[in-house]
Amino acid sequence: MASDTVFVSTDWLAERLDAPDIVVVDGSWYLPVHARDPHADYAERRIPGAVRFDIDAVKDTGSDLPHMLPRPEAFAAAVGAMGIGDGMRIVVYDGLGLFSAPRVRWTFRTFGAKDVVILEGGFPKWQAENRPIEQGPPRSRAARSFTARLDHSAVADAGDPARPGTWAAFAAGYSGGSMVEGHAVPCPPDLTAKMARIAVLTALGRLTGREHQTALRNCVEACIRLADDDGKTS
Repeated sequence: MASDTVFVSTDWLAERLDAPDIVVVDGSWYLPVHARDPHADYAERRIPGAVRFDIDAVKDTGSDLPHMLPRPEAFAAAVGAMGIGDGMRIVVYDGLGLFSAPRVRWTFRTFGAKDVVILEGGFPKWQAENRPIEQGPPRSRAARSFTARLDHSAVADAGDPARPGTWAAFAAGYSGGSMVEGHAVPCPPDLTAKMARIAVLTALGRLTGREHQTALRNCVEACIRLADDDGKTS
């Protein structure tokens, strides 16, 4: 799989669900308006073999701000304990289809994971297609070794005056919903505004699940293309 692949289909995953080099990650996170508990959802129903990644837990515990990145050694210890190791293919999904999974993908890539993709349509599509569902206690996975190397170009510190208005600053500061690839490139105001509008409309319940997924996917793909194009020309 190419390292710049963003999405994989449910068909693709279903054919490889038992592959030893693939780990499926439930990265669900919800706004209060959703009135859902991601931990309870995971405990009740999940893609077989999926591990739970909680952005409210794998974070900088010394910060009062939500979802700040932890130190590399803390991230390595947390995901290694989940059974995620170097060289594995990581497939991330969430319970809304396309909401928090991009943030989880960005986090893994920011810490050096090369092969991280999002399941197209997420858990709603997987369920709608009557794919296998695991219930009861989750499977245990042997701990693995994950080497975390922070990509400093992918994040910005709030006190760094040289880098406001970049995708890195946007990715670091936007603590809910979907993240873009965090390359330090100029932040297009139109896409920034569109992402913000999607978040607000979703929180207010004014977008259906399908409308939210389509709009957000278009924005995420546009952001990633911009970041990738900038990387190729820099």
